[in-house]
Formats: sequence, C-alpha cells, structure tokens
Amino acid sequence: MKRRDFLRHTGTICAGLAFSKVAPLFANTPAWRTFEVTTRVEVLKPSGVTHIWLPAALIRNTPFQKTLANKFHAEGGTAKFTENKQDALGIISGTYPENARPVLTLTSRVSLKNYSVDVSGTTPAPHVSQTELEYYLQPTTKGATTDIDKARAIYEWGR
Repeated sequence: MKRRDFLRHTGTICAGLAFSKVAPLFANTPAWRTFEVTTRVEVLKPSGVTHIWLPAALIRNTPFQKTLANKFHAEGGTAKFTENKQDALGIISGTYPENARPVLTLTSRVSLKNYSVDVSGTTPAPHVSQTELEYYLQPTTKGATTDIDKARAIYEWGR
C-alpha cells in the first residue's frame, strides 16, 4: 500500500465515523465528547533493524475534532513525531536495533462533536485554489523513476 493511500484510508475512516448514520443518535448532544485511543504494535518475529510507523491523530483542530494529545512510547527503541503541517498529519516512527523486541504504543486523546455535511449534491462544492490542487496532486516519491527507487523513497519518508 502506498503511503498516500494509507493516509487517505485513515482519513476516510475518521471521516466515516464523523459522518456515519449513527450521528442522529447523538443529535441532542451538543457538547464535545473526549476519547482516548491506544494503538499498540508489536513485531513478533523481527529480523535485523526494525521500523514501525503509526499515524497520529490530526495535528490541527477541525470543526468536529480537537486533538488534545498524541503520546507514544517505543519499548526497546527510539521514536519520533514528524509533523506535516500543510496536511495536518503526524506520523510516529519507531526504530529498533537488531535483537530488540519492537513494541510501539501510541495513545491519542481527542474530543469530537457532531458535525453535519450536506452530501446530496445540492450545495455547491467549496472553491479550491489552484495552488492547493497542485499540492495534493504532486507525486510522493520526489522524482524516483524505478519501482525500487519509489519503494526506497516511501520507506525512507518516515525516518
């Protein structure tokens, strides 16, 4: 799976939760609701140096989500938080030496509230600038031409 596809699918899942059919059940709840989501990844059979990447909660507040914290811990290794402010995305990348037991734990605390969007098509789509379109249409592998070069560029992206 390509990094961009992974991030898009993650965003789609979040959007799906925000816009799902269960929203009417909470229609009378105007307040923000706070949740804590913990993701724990353990590589059971590591071979050599091991890398783990996890997407963090959005780093920019939206009308329906506020990120309160992204806390992480890399048992047996080191981890860092990389932000892409233009995309409002964050990635936790963990690196573990050979013979380590790689475990990366991410705990995100977020507040959510109901948010509705008219998807019937009767409302005109918001205007998007040419600059914004060009940004989202550029390739993610920075000029790599072969499949190996592209794979390496994606692999090196989180480091």
